[in-house]
Order: sequence, then C-alpha cells, then structure tokens
Amino acid sequence: MIIFGNNGINKANKVYGVDQVRTGKGPREAGKAGSGRSDGVTLSSEAQELQQAVSAIKAMPGVREDRVQELTPLVESGQYKVDAAKIAEQMIGRILADRLK
Repeated sequence: MIIFGNNGINKANKVYGVDQVRTGKGPREAGKAGSGRSDGVTLSSEAQELQQAVSAIKAMPGVREDRVQELTPLVESGQYKVDAAKIAEQMIGRILADRLK
C-alpha cells in the first residue's frame, strides 16, 4: 500500500485538537493537545513518611566500621562464637512480628 500525503492524518488531528503531525523529535509539552490541564501527583502522608525513611536509610553507612574492627581479631583468633539458637530465635521473632503488622 502506498500513502500519498497526510490529509487523513491532518483531519484526524483536527478532530482531536492537534495542530500538526508529531514527528517524534523532542519532548512533548504537557497539556498542549487540548484541555489546557496538566498532570500532577500528590503523595499521601504515609508515602511522604516512607520516602523520608528510604532517604534516611540510603544516607546510612553500609558498613559499621567500629563493629568490624571489634570483631575482626575475635574471628581471626577463632574466639568468635555464633549462638545459632539465639540467631534462630531472633529470625523467628522477626517473622512473627512482621506477620502481626
């Protein structure tokens, strides 16, 4: 099929309030095509609190250097012992606490 011209497209654009065919070049301006309205977003107070918490977490250091320096000699000398029962208890406690939320 061969299409000559763009009269059909221009007619459709007039119906939808578009003045010219978009070529795909450059960003499209918000609200340009018709109603004069623009989009917006309003975050709930819970979303704002979550956003603040995420920002605070990202600002925290990834490694607790003081704890690493404290435990390194114990691990190297074989004196650091892990209490598996205590870790399991804490993991189960965390799972139960998360389910209660």
